[in-house]
Amino acid sequence: MRNRSPKWRIFWEWVQRRLSSLFHPTVPKFLAYGIIVVATLLIIWRWVGNPPFSFYSWNGVGNPPLGTILSTLIMVLATIFALLISLMLVTVQLSASTYTPRVIKLHFNAIHFKGIVFSFLVTIVYLTWRLAQAQHWDVQRCNFAETGFVLFFTSLFLLIPYTWISLRILRPKFLLERLLWDITAEDFRRAAEGRPNKLDEKLQPVIDIIRHAAKEGQLRTVEEAFGAIWQHLGGMVRKSKEESLSNQIALTLSDRLFEIGRFANAQGCF
Repeated sequence: MRNRSPKWRIFWEWVQRRLSSLFHPTVPKFLAYGIIVVATLLIIWRWVGNPPFSFYSWNGVGNPPLGTILSTLIMVLATIFALLISLMLVTVQLSASTYTPRVIKLHFNAIHFKGIVFSFLVTIVYLTWRLAQAQHWDVQRCNFAETGFVLFFTSLFLLIPYTWISLRILRPKFLLERLLWDITAEDFRRAAEGRPNKLDEKLQPVIDIIRHAAKEGQLRTVEEAFGAIWQHLGGMVRKSKEESLSNQIALTLSDRLFEIGRFANAQGCF
């Protein structure tokens, strides 16, 4: 009975959404998690144990000083980070002009974007911090230096899942799914009860994408949009089994989809 109360129901839906977002069964996300876990284990092993390998060993005058290597790593990361942000800004801007301006907000609020920015900035700050102390280090092995190398390679490897996820989100099918993901059952409950809600604000980008696809004659995108709507909102109705929720979803979609159908018919798309 406790789980059926409005307070616990809202809380449980929030927990389900967070867990589903964290453990979404996609290869790039699992790849990113694996890279982070391996890097963490390597750092712990370096400080606690004595691994048989080392990224840097001082063997005398023939080896470059550690400070020179760290400064080179900082320049490499800074250059890659600047190029990455510039290219992604251009890509996101083109996608926003094609589909909906909300693509920009979705991308820069996504956990994969925040994660890659955090990884690069933390690594650059750490290497810069240790650079001043490493100018005259001639030690054979150094845990601080080994940690910096692990962070450097971790940031580079994280570029693979980041690019993978970013390009996937910019595709119409996954963009629609991501937009619909923000629409919750609580939004429809608030609309049915006349309380303040953001249902129109969240649903409008989906409608804009369908309208643009219909205008351009992209029937495949329209079909994918209807499929995503049916899967997300239909699943919401089947799980809740609330008559008021079902009625509000039907009322909202009937008004919006009738408008799209009339627009598509006027354009001669169907």
